[in-house]
Amino acid sequence: MSTTVSSTTTNPYAVGYSSNDLAGTDTTSSKYSSTSGTSKSGSSSSSSSYSQSLVSQMSGIDVNSMVNESMASDVIKLNSLLAKQQQSQWMQDRYRSIITNLQSFSSKYFDVLSSDYVLSPNSFSVNAATSSNTNALSVSSLNTAKTGNYTVTSATLATVASIGSSALKNTSGKTASASDAISTMGVKDGTISFSINGKAMSYDLKSSSSIGSVMQDLTSLTGLNFNYSELTGKFSISTQSTGKDQNVNIQNVSDGADFFSSFGITTSSGTVATANTARIDGSGVIKSTAAAASDKISDTSLKLTNGDILSFQVDGVTKTYTVDTSKSVTTLMSDLTSLTGDTFSYNASTGNITAKAATGKSVNISYSDGSSAQAFFNDAFGMTAGTTNIKSADGSTSVTGSSIVENPTKDSVASASTAISATNLGLINGSTLTFDFNGKSLSYTVDTSKSIGSLMSDLSSLTGSLFSYDASTGKISALETGSTAMSISYADGSEAQSFFNNAFGLAAGTTSVSQTSSGTSTGTAGTDGTFKIMEPGDTEATEITNSSNKFTIDGVAYNFTSNIADGSPVTINVNQDVSSVVDKIQSFVNAYNNLIDGIQSVTNEKKRLQL
Repeated sequence: MSTTVSSTTTNPYAVGYSSNDLAGTDTTSSKYSSTSGTSKSGSSSSSSSYSQSLVSQMSGIDVNSMVNESMASDVIKLNSLLAKQQQSQWMQDRYRSIITNLQSFSSKYFDVLSSDYVLSPNSFSVNAATSSNTNALSVSSLNTAKTGNYTVTSATLATVASIGSSALKNTSGKTASASDAISTMGVKDGTISFSINGKAMSYDLKSSSSIGSVMQDLTSLTGLNFNYSELTGKFSISTQSTGKDQNVNIQNVSDGADFFSSFGITTSSGTVATANTARIDGSGVIKSTAAAASDKISDTSLKLTNGDILSFQVDGVTKTYTVDTSKSVTTLMSDLTSLTGDTFSYNASTGNITAKAATGKSVNISYSDGSSAQAFFNDAFGMTAGTTNIKSADGSTSVTGSSIVENPTKDSVASASTAISATNLGLINGSTLTFDFNGKSLSYTVDTSKSIGSLMSDLSSLTGSLFSYDASTGKISALETGSTAMSISYADGSEAQSFFNNAFGLAAGTTSVSQTSSGTSTGTAGTDGTFKIMEPGDTEATEITNSSNKFTIDGVAYNFTSNIADGSPVTINVNQDVSSVVDKIQSFVNAYNNLIDGIQSVTNEKKRLQL
């Protein structure tokens, strides 16, 4: 088998034969050679050769020679086939080695995780940066960085939000180990359920599980860090990101396993939070009124009767269509496309039907007043009563209906991407919602083509609170941090009343909604970091604030790992290091040339078949 030869003095991508390929014995032809049956002493080595020698002596006929001569042509053919087989094996092994070399080259220079990745913006950076205190600050630089000496005069790290307990003891009065069963902390079998950022979660806790494994499971489930320290015996919950906007906020807690209480965390109104919170949880379910494309016609609001015949004209040419209400909406669109020559399509997220003509043409469908076709087309495209024609506007090739094709028999929860127009939110396109949020007057103009997710984002930006939609339950929630109260009020009979009452599942006539739960501060909120940096040529340090301890500014990438006190500055030197760039380029070119040489040595190799 061929192998990849690796040596400091040879091409690492060269392909050579292994010693096993170059050594071997052809035993096939020896079976038929004149000496194969006789040992060096002249004695017979098998009963077959003995019998042939005896016959030869008795008859005077050289049987061995006759057999060898009669088999000679077959042996030559067999040896030729064996030689071809060996050559094919060598070729297969050598090309397999080439593939291995190509993969090795690609992984080294074109894998984003490789330290030698050549397409990285910093792969051939001329600048090099060094820190005088790598324990507190590590740095790197881009080509855009100014060369010279930088000084970090002080730094206070950004922190995560966290909630912690005091030192805990297990049921034996000792500090527990992470490998101990969580039952030793007083936790029992049960289900923990809660919501984080409006998303409902639950965890089935087994008291026989280790403390460490439960912490890992909850960390993976929630996106928060659940941690137990064997050293201090303290339990904590913290955010994974740093910054003042970070907050541990676990709402609607139902602790059937006594987990939080056993680990020293007290819930307030079903909430565990590092900052004051107020929350509104809607009880109304946002449903999608649009029919699915796969729904049967009979299950939709389309005004079609099974077996009815629709008669209409397309560009003056009469067409007829027999209705089969067992067909799906998609099939109906396909049938109309084939029949009319226009392209009919259905948007399941909005519930709208569109007819599109070929480029340069217009949609022109007409039908008789009072006909079944009129009832269908007027309903499907949202035409006014008495309309007898659907025609695209000048310069347009398509018509999109304003009517929503609904499925009255289907009770489906809307997805976050569902268009507002296809829901039961009761919003009218272009209308304005006017309401008071925590005493502040606000207004919002409705665009029903937007999705529910976009609506939540708009309301979050407008109010400064977090509006969220849970597609698994179809419910809307609002969260206000840094506050102990939240309320929304609106005028009776207003568009805002219709929306908020539908959104939160409130009774008709309601003119305000207030929080359903709140939390009080039980931990430490996250903080932004402050860093004072003086660049080359400056006489004073500039203070910046950042939510992360890792950032890039003016071409220098900073990674702070500890605070830097006033009076103990850290200096950074950025200088040009052309030699390292040359070495990297030369290394890549040499590797590429060696790879090509290795490939060519195999593809250009002359082959000779010996028999």
